[in-house]
Amino acid sequence: MIKELSLSRERLLAWPDRKLAGFAYGVLTPLLIVVFFAIYGGADLVTGLHDYRVRLHMDWEVQLPLVPSMIVFYASLYPACVLLPLMIRTRRELRAAAWTLITVTAAGGVVFLVCPGQAAWVAPTDAELGPWRMLYRLVDTINLRHNYCPSLHVAWAVVIAEMACRRGAVPARILARCWVGGIAVSTMLTHQHHLVDVVMGFVVGLVGTRHVFPWLLRTAEHLSTSTRKRLRRHGYAWWRLSLWSGIHFGMWWRVLTNNRFRVSLTRIPQALLITLLSLMNSVLRLCRRQRRVRLRRQPGRVAPLLIIGHWRAGTTHLHELLSVDSQFSCPTLSMAFMPHYPPWFCRMLQPLLRIAGHGVRPMDNIVISESSPQEDEFSLLLQGSPSPYEFLMFPRERRHQDRLVVSGYSDRELEERKRVIVDHVDRISREAPGDRVLLKSPIYTGQLELLLELFPRAQFIHLVRNPYQLFPSAVWMMQALQYTQGFQIPGEEPVDDFVIENLRILYEAFDRHSPAIPAERLINVRYEDVVQSPIETVAKIYRQLELGPFEEMRPGLEQLLARQGNYITNAHVIDDAQCVQIESEWGFYFQRYQYVLGERPER
Repeated sequence: MIKELSLSRERLLAWPDRKLAGFAYGVLTPLLIVVFFAIYGGADLVTGLHDYRVRLHMDWEVQLPLVPSMIVFYASLYPACVLLPLMIRTRRELRAAAWTLITVTAAGGVVFLVCPGQAAWVAPTDAELGPWRMLYRLVDTINLRHNYCPSLHVAWAVVIAEMACRRGAVPARILARCWVGGIAVSTMLTHQHHLVDVVMGFVVGLVGTRHVFPWLLRTAEHLSTSTRKRLRRHGYAWWRLSLWSGIHFGMWWRVLTNNRFRVSLTRIPQALLITLLSLMNSVLRLCRRQRRVRLRRQPGRVAPLLIIGHWRAGTTHLHELLSVDSQFSCPTLSMAFMPHYPPWFCRMLQPLLRIAGHGVRPMDNIVISESSPQEDEFSLLLQGSPSPYEFLMFPRERRHQDRLVVSGYSDRELEERKRVIVDHVDRISREAPGDRVLLKSPIYTGQLELLLELFPRAQFIHLVRNPYQLFPSAVWMMQALQYTQGFQIPGEEPVDDFVIENLRILYEAFDRHSPAIPAERLINVRYEDVVQSPIETVAKIYRQLELGPFEEMRPGLEQLLARQGNYITNAHVIDDAQCVQIESEWGFYFQRYQYVLGERPER
C-alpha cells in the first residue's frame, strides 16, 4: 500500500540531537500548527458562510453504529505527530516531511472549499458517548463542522506511517500499516468521516508520500553536512536582509520572469520578503530619480581605477588596502546594496541593519561594515542592469553565464547596462569622499571593451592567483552564495564545471582586449605577493600606474594591516580529480601567469 523509499532498516525511534530537536519542535512544529489551522479553519469558516453542501455518503453508511471507544484510536494521530521527529534522522528529511504534510493539507483545503460535505449522522448525545464524552467532544471540536472530504486524519496517518516504514523493521512496518487501517476504521465508527472521505484521504496521503516527499528530497540542498554547518554559522535566515534586499520592483519582476518564477518551495518566504521590500525600494527610487535630475554631473573627474580578476583572486583584499588612500571614492555598503536610499535614510537604518544584516560574508571571514568598500556588480543588478549574477539568485539557470561578456547582452540590455554603470559611478563621485572612483568587480574582467568605451582613460589592476588555491576557494564561494542568497535550491550537479567554465569565458574576452591597454594603465598583480608583502606590492602598483605619492597613504595602510593581523583565511581541500581537471582546462592560465603546472598543494 505504501511505497518503500529506503531499504535500509534501523531503530524506528531515536532521540535527535539538540539542534535537530530544536529545529523540529521549535520551528517546524509551530509552523505546521499555524499552517494547518489557517487552511483547515479558514476553509471551514468560508464554507460556513453559505448553505451549499455536497452529499458524500451512501445510504448504508447512515446505519453504521457509533462506537465511542474508537475515539481513542482516532486520537492516536496526535501523539504520533509528536513522535514523527523521532523517526527522522536529518534536517533535510525533516523539512521534506513537514512540507509534505503542508502540501497534503493545502490539497485538502482546496477540496473542502469546492465540495463542502453534508454529514450523514446527527451529533451523539452525552448518554450515547458514555465515559468517552470529554475526549470525543474535544476531538469533535478540533474537527470543526464542514471539512469532510478528504479525511486529513487518514492522509496525515499515511504520511506518518511512511516515515516509520522508511526505517522500521518488518514488525514496525506491519504495525504502521495496521495503525493506518485502524485510523481509517475509527473515522467511520466515530461518525467523523464517510467512506469516500477515507478513500480520498488515502489517495492524497499516497500522492504525498510517493511523489511530493521524494521530490522534496531530490530538490533539497545537496551540499555536504560539513558545508551546511559552515554556512549556518553565519546565521543566514530567511528573515535577514540578503544581497537582493535593495532591488526595485521592476527589476525584481524582470528577474522572476526571466527565470520563469521557478522559486523553490522552501525559498518562497525569502521571495515574498524581497517582493515587499522591492515595492518600498521602488517608491524611494522614484523620489531619488526626481532629485537626481536636478543635480549636474561633476565635470572633469579623473577616470576610475578598476580592480579586476577572477573571484577569490584577492580583489576584495586589495580593494580594502587601496581604500585607505583618501584620494579614492569607493562604494560603501549602503551604496552597493541600498542604491535607491538617500544617505540620511541609510544612516537612520544602521541600528536595524546591525540586527537584520550579517556580520561576515558567507564565503569567508571578512567582516562587513558600512564603511567597507563593496563590489559593484550587486549594485548594478539592483539598479536595473542585466547581470550574470542572476545565476546566484537562480543557480539552476546556468544560461546567465553568457552575460559574463559583452556579447551575451542584446543591444537594449547593453545600453541599459551602460546607463546604470555611468549612474553608479556618478553617484559614488558625488556622495563618497575622494577625487577618484575606485571600483572592483570580477565581472569587469570579461567586459574591458565596455569599460574602455565608457571610461577611455580608466586604469586597471588585474589580480591572479595560483589555480590550485583559486579553484577550491571559488567553488566554495559559489556554493555559499547560491545556498544563502539563492531563490532556488541548487541542483545535484557540482559547481566545479561551472567555475571552470566561468574562468575560461572571462579570460577569452580578457585576452582579446587587454593587449590594447598600455602598461601605464594595466598592471598584473599576484595574490601571493599581496598577502606576503602587501606594502611592497601596493608601492609597486602606485609606481607603475602613477597613482601619486605612496608614502602619503602608507601610514593608513600599515594601520589596516595591523588590524587584520588576526585574520584567518579559510582552508580548502582539492582532490586529485579536481587537480587533473583544472590542469587540463586552465593550462593557459598556469602558463600565462607563471604558475607551476603539477606543483599540487600538500594535504
